[in-house]
Amino acid sequence: MPPTLMQQSTDHRNEQLWKALKKGDEKALSELILLYADSLYSYGFLLCRNRETVEDCIQDLFLHLWQKRGELADIVSVRTYLTAALRNRITDAFRRIKGALHEDLRDEDLATESSPEQQLIESEIHSLETDLVKRSVEALPARMKQAIYLRYYAGFSYQEIAQIMEVSQQVAVNMVHRAVLKLRSASRHYSDWLSFSLLFFLFS
Repeated sequence: MPPTLMQQSTDHRNEQLWKALKKGDEKALSELILLYADSLYSYGFLLCRNRETVEDCIQDLFLHLWQKRGELADIVSVRTYLTAALRNRITDAFRRIKGALHEDLRDEDLATESSPEQQLIESEIHSLETDLVKRSVEALPARMKQAIYLRYYAGFSYQEIAQIMEVSQQVAVNMVHRAVLKLRSASRHYSDWLSFSLLFFLFS
C-alpha cells in the first residue's frame, strides 16, 4: 500500500530531524522526543509492565542518540528504528537484572489482522462486554500481543514489524494470521467486525 501524502510529509520531516540531530541540533532531539515518547512508552509498557524500567530505557535511548549523534547512520524510518531500539534496550535491561519480560520475548508467536474505523468503534464499544476479548488477548504469547500493538495501534507494516521483531516478513504475516484465528475462535459469539473492534479498543 503506497504511503499517503501525510505519511510522506511525516517521513520527510523525520528525515530532516534525523539529519539535524546528526549535526548536533539539540532542538531536533527535543522534537523527536515530543513526537515519539508517548508511543514508545505504550509499546515499552506492553513488553515489560514496569513503568520505571520503560521510562529509564526511553531516557537512555534518547541520551544515547545524543551522545552518539556524530556516529548515527542514515536510516529509512525513524519510527521503526526507535521502536526496535527500545525493544532491544528493554530486553537487555531485563537480562541484566536476571528478570523476565511480561512474557518470553523470544517466543515464536505474533498477532492480528485489520480493524474498523476508530470512530465506529468508539460509538459502540462502551455498550459491549470486553472481558472475554481481554482474556483472549492476555492469553496470547508475548510476540502476538506485540504484533497486535505494532500493526493496529502503531500502524506499522508487516515489513516494519518483521524488522522490529527480528523475524522474516513471511514469519510475521504467518504469526499474525495464526493469532487472528485464535482470537476469532475465542470470541466466536461476536461477529468478526466486533471482535476486531474490541481488539483495537484494548490498545486505545
